[in-house]
Amino acid sequence: MSNKRILIEISGGDADGRTFDSASTDPVEKQMVQSLLWMTSKGTEGKAFHGLSISANEALSRGALNFKDVKASSDGSTHKYTVFERHEDDDGILIRIGYSVNKA
Repeated sequence: MSNKRILIEISGGDADGRTFDSASTDPVEKQMVQSLLWMTSKGTEGKAFHGLSISANEALSRGALNFKDVKASSDGSTHKYTVFERHEDDDGILIRIGYSVNKA
């Protein structure tokens, strides 16, 4: 991946409206950007992943949530995130990811 600034915007779910910035001084936020890039093949439109919510992953990374306290949904559904837009220019890269429920 280039050295450009990367912004990842989340639309929907419990992280609705959040933007993760690769230029942040917060190490967890920077790690979230790298994780989201990896899970979406560098922000490729149409790429999706599912599992824990983004907010739960962030809370785990910050130590605000213990993995033993994470519970599966009663119906087996998971949080699904899909890249619906990727825009790159000289200033950086903007990736927009939408939320839905992945039904079991």
